Amino acid sequence: MKNKYQKILIFILILAALLRFWNFTQTDVYTDEALLGLRAIGLIDFDSSEVQQSPWQWVNDIPGWMHLSMSDHPLGIFLLQHFSFKIFSANTFGLRFPSVVAGVATIYLIYLLGKKLFKEKVGLLAAFILSLSPYHLWVSRVGLQESAVIAFGLAAFYFLILSLENKKKLLWAWSFLGLCLLTKYTALIFLPIFFLIIWHQKKIKEFLRTKYFWLGLLLFLIIISPTIIYNLKMQQTFGHLDFQLSELFQQKTEHWQVRAGRELAGDFQQKVTQLPLRLKEGLSWPALIIFIAGLGALSWRALKQKSNATFFLLITILSWLFWFLIIGATRRFLSYLSPFVALTSAWFIFYLGDFLQNKRIIKKIFFILLLTVFVFELFFSGNTFFTVRPYGRQGLTWSEVNFEIRSYGFKELENYLDQLLVHKRPAASFPPKYDFLTKIKDEALIKMKEQKLEATPLMIVYDNNIAGLAALWLFHRRLIYEGWPILDAQTYVMAIKNEGVDIFSSAGVKTTYFISVNSAVIPKNEKQVINFGSQLKDVLIKQKIQPEIIKNKLGETAFEIYKF
Repeated sequence: MKNKYQKILIFILILAALLRFWNFTQTDVYTDEALLGLRAIGLIDFDSSEVQQSPWQWVNDIPGWMHLSMSDHPLGIFLLQHFSFKIFSANTFGLRFPSVVAGVATIYLIYLLGKKLFKEKVGLLAAFILSLSPYHLWVSRVGLQESAVIAFGLAAFYFLILSLENKKKLLWAWSFLGLCLLTKYTALIFLPIFFLIIWHQKKIKEFLRTKYFWLGLLLFLIIISPTIIYNLKMQQTFGHLDFQLSELFQQKTEHWQVRAGRELAGDFQQKVTQLPLRLKEGLSWPALIIFIAGLGALSWRALKQKSNATFFLLITILSWLFWFLIIGATRRFLSYLSPFVALTSAWFIFYLGDFLQNKRIIKKIFFILLLTVFVFELFFSGNTFFTVRPYGRQGLTWSEVNFEIRSYGFKELENYLDQLLVHKRPAASFPPKYDFLTKIKDEALIKMKEQKLEATPLMIVYDNNIAGLAALWLFHRRLIYEGWPILDAQTYVMAIKNEGVDIFSSAGVKTTYFISVNSAVIPKNEKQVINFGSQLKDVLIKQKIQPEIIKNKLGETAFEIYKF
């Protein structure tokens, strides 16, 4: 029987890996992963936005302590992606690989947790359900922090449960909790969750008397020490903590008058309204019904029958739901709940199965319905993630998570730029605004020259209507780390207007590629007021320059490339 379970587990892990690795590099990079990846390549804290600058942009010389964290997030995900880029190069594969690995690891961890709390069958079913979860599939296939936070958090949770019987496991619990917090501050909710579990088991005094608790705490503090030191120096130097903690503690700062991420979370009423809607978006209707019914049964079991395992699971889910009312009920945040939703659903299915043990006909009908649900879940997730545009009705046959990974044409443009610039180095380059960017550019140019790449006097101009985060990955990445002369259309048009048409040719540019965007297809950069891209396009059309067309996966014209 044990060998049978092992084979089932291997099948589930293979399925989970296939669903997460399959074509994971072929979707567009245009969300926050672009900003994370841009900084992770060189471990620099830089944001091109003028309204939400980083401390690196406030000083002339970068002090050592500024390398210990980023202004808005701890260093964890940036380190993971940085090493991934070192191995796989600064591309989409390197950007997303850590998330995919963490996603597959999470499937195994939920199996271990389900097996420990309940029984092996529950762990296997939870792993299978999670492998199909839209929210978890999504964060496993993009370069955001969530996949790593979930993996580290589940590992900490698992070792905490083990530590109730073996105190040495506290070392691992504290360590993984430290890694979790080093990846993102949202993991703070695990602290009260773990305290409630220890308190419920009446282990507080016992834990405080063991050396493993204090050694584990020391490891925890060592792991998160870069963030602690960084914030102490931020407070000392600028009079406030980092971007997230200054918001948490209501510190008023002149540097961050605009906090776009926090504004998107909305007020308390919006969070309350969004929570059930966002929860539904990550589940099909059958899965939602099973989870809600399972949560009700879990509550009854935990409160009436005094079950430790169900109490642990229930208090975790309730704590996360409460936390969402503080930090916001966005899709990214709701993804943290996905492992516990899967575990609750798996436990409830076996709970019902045991209840129907002596009712053969009803049990057979239940099994057929369950099999139908799983087949539908596979279709639901496949339709959400692996079709160019999902079939059927939104929310019924596919999840709204699709809007987070929808292909517009940015990947096709990225492929075009890769081919355009391969085996080449810039013959002309513009001086960056900041000294630390100049150093990066100069080192890149020297390295490319040593590699004997062909010096090419081209420049790239892109339409300002290209969504801001996509522009970071497509253009700023190449500008910063490869030194290519790249400008937005507004800067280009104003430079010619003020300095004359020869300004760029005198700098060594012989060929210019203008990338015009079809705003009817591509999400629009709302910051654009005057359409400089349209103005430049009209000029080039009058010169009878024929563009090269870049189409998206639907065959729609996404971009036009004008060479002049």
